[in-house]
Amino acid sequence: MDHAFIIGFAAAIVAAIVFYSVYARRKGISEGKEFDERQLIVRGKSFKASYITLAVLLIAYLLAGSSFGYTGILDPFYGVILSLLFSVFPMIAVRIFNDSYFGRGDHSKRNLITIGLLSLFNLGTGLYRIISTGEPFKTGEMNVSLVSLVVGVMGIAVIAMVLIRNLMLKKAEESEDDE
Repeated sequence: MDHAFIIGFAAAIVAAIVFYSVYARRKGISEGKEFDERQLIVRGKSFKASYITLAVLLIAYLLAGSSFGYTGILDPFYGVILSLLFSVFPMIAVRIFNDSYFGRGDHSKRNLITIGLLSLFNLGTGLYRIISTGEPFKTGEMNVSLVSLVVGVMGIAVIAMVLIRNLMLKKAEESEDDE
């Protein structure tokens, strides 16, 4: 992988974080979020689940690489990126199923639409790259097209979890109304 790509990628991430923090501060986005005590406890549990998952995945990736030798199937950069993506998933799941994913006053419908659009874009990008270039089948190396597919699938899974949780809450409300 070219060093200019990595430096450019890192610079783009830093620029996006700086831009969003300035935007959020001016719009007052981060000020209106309030979480109750139960939600704060769930958030702590979700961070713990995410941290443990990340540690296990990185150790497994390290052991697989040192035991079997680097085979060229998964570049270390993409291995770490995929480990980070998979470690975020338990955090999201714990928060969704314990009602700690949105604070009071959040625009959850708008957030879900944004996640859905980004997921579809990533799925489309990943599938297009695999179909048009034959990656990873020609080179035998998994790369950014795999990361795009994983991001797309995870985004759709997040939306599915939110919808399942909403159905569970709706059924619970209906059963309370019947009693």
